[in-house]
Amino acid sequence: MVAGTGAFGLLDGAELILTTGAGWPSDAAALEDLSAALVGADPAAVVLELGANFSAAPVELIRACEERTIPLILLHREVRFVQITQRIHQLVLAAQTEALAARTEVHEMLTELGLNRSPVDYVIERLAETIGAPVVLEDSAEHVVAWAARDRDPESVLAPWTAAGPRSLPAGSERIAVGHKGEAGVTSLRFPGQPTRPAGAPCLNSGHLRSPSAGSPTRLANSGYS
Repeated sequence: MVAGTGAFGLLDGAELILTTGAGWPSDAAALEDLSAALVGADPAAVVLELGANFSAAPVELIRACEERTIPLILLHREVRFVQITQRIHQLVLAAQTEALAARTEVHEMLTELGLNRSPVDYVIERLAETIGAPVVLEDSAEHVVAWAARDRDPESVLAPWTAAGPRSLPAGSERIAVGHKGEAGVTSLRFPGQPTRPAGAPCLNSGHLRSPSAGSPTRLANSGYS
């Protein structure tokens, strides 16, 4: 978003702010208020083009960005903002396309495994392998049924289930309920890691999967994660 002083109220958060500082005040107190309003909108980053209005970044803006850990990027020559926005949009669309392709791949894999009545532990292993992140399957009592985490320490992956006291899951963990209405469902937890594939949202298609610890099947119903 290309922003002047009047645009801050239009921000939703997580935008990339591109500005030349046009119309910004020059006195310290006003700059401090403006900087606080800018970072208060929680942008993804602030890009300030130097030259026309500021020869250097205002210390008030630097301080405000540092306090909120918001990246501040300084441009020392004139740049076409439209080219920056076009390139970013291209990257976003490319990432979305790749995520959709990954979602389709996982969807097809789970459909095939479901139709083949594959064991739950094998499904979890294939899912973790495909998304490149640990996966833990737990029952309705929050006991681990199966888990898979390539090149990860089992103790660190299963720590939330073995630690005493209230469970504390890693930041970014996702819990997805799987099971049909009226059934004692199970819950799948995917932990953040270093995904080798983009985080598409596969659909866990209905299909009976043989439980590794019981003769009765566990049903994975239509559910997804992102």
